[in-house]
Amino acid sequence: MSASIAVGLLLLGLLALAGCGGAGGGGGGSSNATTSTDGAAVSSGTLGGKSFSVIYGTVTQSAADGPITADAEGALIAFDDAISTWGLSDNTRTRVQFGFTMQDEGSITVMGFGQSLNGYVNGLRVILLRDGADVDYATLFGTTNPAGGTASPAPADAAGAMTLTAEFFTGTVPGYGSDIAAIELWHPDDPTAAFCDDIARPKDSSFVTDGDELGVLFISATLNSLTTDDPVGPCE
Repeated sequence: MSASIAVGLLLLGLLALAGCGGAGGGGGGSSNATTSTDGAAVSSGTLGGKSFSVIYGTVTQSAADGPITADAEGALIAFDDAISTWGLSDNTRTRVQFGFTMQDEGSITVMGFGQSLNGYVNGLRVILLRDGADVDYATLFGTTNPAGGTASPAPADAAGAMTLTAEFFTGTVPGYGSDIAAIELWHPDDPTAAFCDDIARPKDSSFVTDGDELGVLFISATLNSLTTDDPVGPCE
């Protein structure tokens, strides 16, 4: 599957999900955390110490704060606490790293800084999609797809453990100026600046508004871990 086809399909899915409710558990996630010891479905939980609610689909988790899995039908989760509460030095930017595994044709879409109370709509997004031994990637400003392709070199083991490393900027971006939105994405085998997609454009209401939530749409994939920090970019 080409990156462009993958992006088109994922966009259709995102638009269909737009009415499912907001981040922070509004409109779909349960307010009561549930944890499974046998991989049964959960309505909420924690990953990397950050609480999430399931907005759409089925998520399984076998241990408290352990890996979470979505099947081929896909699932959307929203982290309950706003990015502005994460203790970052600048609340208009963040770096996220998800350790993950992904089945063939599985995908992970990380979405941030979208509409208030509906953080996965019209925000900044990065997508990874497995295509056999390759991993396709794309960056999105709302529904605009300024960059995409296939990670090169190919991952050493596309069926094994990898890392999605991304940074989102919605304020002043070094080297670009103020009132700028930017996305950076690293190679899934190398969460350093060795591979990076550095895309920036003036901020406007068509793709980023007043929210500071983070959500993840994942299909045939397992999120094993989450760490958040201040960005190290922009890329050189």
